[in-house]
Amino acid sequence: MANKLPDYIRETLLRVGEVEWFGIEPSTPEQLGTLFQEMIENTYTNHDLEGPQMCHYVAAGNLSIAMVGTSPNSGVISSIITAAWNNMVARAKMETLESA
Repeated sequence: MANKLPDYIRETLLRVGEVEWFGIEPSTPEQLGTLFQEMIENTYTNHDLEGPQMCHYVAAGNLSIAMVGTSPNSGVISSIITAAWNNMVARAKMETLESA
């Protein structure tokens, strides 16, 4: 296969498995802050984390695309989301050129 996935990406995809999209009901910034704090605290507990951790996210300039989190998997997951997004952008550009 010409475009084989790097081992660390393949291993993370298989370890995490399929994912789902979730939405949060309309909330104020304060409510979202509380929710994000609870999510991050759960990550710390689930992964036995202590002290400051890097928070990974995906963005296009100042537009936040996805907040991934602070788990040990977050860096790889952010890169996977980025690659998938950029692949879809390239596909959209190609389809636009083909239809012109």
